[in-house]
Amino acid sequence: MICGGPIIDFFTMVLAPLGISESSMAMRIPVLILSCFILAYGMTIVIKSDAGTGPTRK
Repeated sequence: MICGGPIIDFFTMVLAPLGISESSMAMRIPVLILSCFILAYGMTIVIKSDAGTGPTRK
């Protein structure tokens, strides 16, 4: 939980030069969809490995 903020700040800094926030909606929607897939894949790894805590923990 402590690392969440710095990780978000780091990737915001790394991805800022791509100019996605200034792009058209037609470009931002595919990037959003790709980001959702990447997030879902990462969450799947965490949940299936039983690493960490979260709402899916039994």
